Amino acid sequence: MGDASRFNAQGAVPTNTTRNDILRGKDENDWHTLEDIRLLAQMAALLHDLGKACEAFQQRLFHKPKETNLYRHEWVSLRLWQAFVGDDDDAAWLQRLSSPSADDDWRKAAALCTGLEHAPLPFEKLPPLAKAIGWLIVSHHRLPVLPVFDEMGSKKQLRLGQRDSDFNRLDRLPNLLESMQHHWN
Repeated sequence: MGDASRFNAQGAVPTNTTRNDILRGKDENDWHTLEDIRLLAQMAALLHDLGKACEAFQQRLFHKPKETNLYRHEWVSLRLWQAFVGDDDDAAWLQRLSSPSADDDWRKAAALCTGLEHAPLPFEKLPPLAKAIGWLIVSHHRLPVLPVFDEMGSKKQLRLGQRDSDFNRLDRLPNLLESMQHHWN
């Protein structure tokens, strides 16, 4: 329905033009972030297997293990990453990574991992970019999975991936990443 006096004999009507981006093409096309995503994934891929250098993992390569490792390799890698980042913000650790010095040594980061079970959980203190890389490091094998425990008194951990009937998403989701621990792997 329009103003009939505005249409010509062919049914065309004049319209206004604008230079505004009314389709918002740049907002809807996230391919401009593809390079960022690729760089984050590559960084995490390089760091993911650092935990395989630990003695427990190496022993499993040469001896038939009787039990599973207490810590999975990606958790150890995440803790090494946490130790490397330290208290730096994203700009500071990126600068150290791009211009390494003799003072910046992964062996120092590894030494800091001793006693990390008492350190803050990895995602509590990491700055945003380091946190994203940390998540990619630890989630490579479709882990972590929130553990579920037997409610019949034994408090035994059930098979990973089993649904937790007590899970309240409104309580857990806001701080889920910060509460992740090694036994989620």
